Amino acid sequence: MSEKVKGVIAQLITRDSKGNRIDSKIVWRPYCDIYMKDLHDSLAETEFTDFGPVIDEFGLDVANKVVAGQIVEVSRELAPNEEVRSCPAGKQMFIRVNYQIIYPGAGIKEDLMSEATAKKLGYIGP
Repeated sequence: MSEKVKGVIAQLITRDSKGNRIDSKIVWRPYCDIYMKDLHDSLAETEFTDFGPVIDEFGLDVANKVVAGQIVEVSRELAPNEEVRSCPAGKQMFIRVNYQIIYPGAGIKEDLMSEATAKKLGYIGP
């Protein structure tokens, strides 16, 4: 059995300048830095193209919470070619942040960001 690593999963939505939903994606973001040996690269997140794989891996309850707009903490097994390189000290919290997009069309895009990083970048107050 391989090592498990915790992270969060959420659906992130992109809206046009009128607030209409134009795109969305489901992402899993780990709390720890994961290194993929075969690719010689680090893993920041996994993007799911639909809810089938989310249900298969995390269950229907998690998928329902994601559809409802929640950020859900989950664990997943590392692949044999992945290893945990570092983890931040203490409990890490991810929050949803919004930022303006200009190209290809004006609108608002959501992202997941650690609370500490969001404070440093000014998305939330001190």
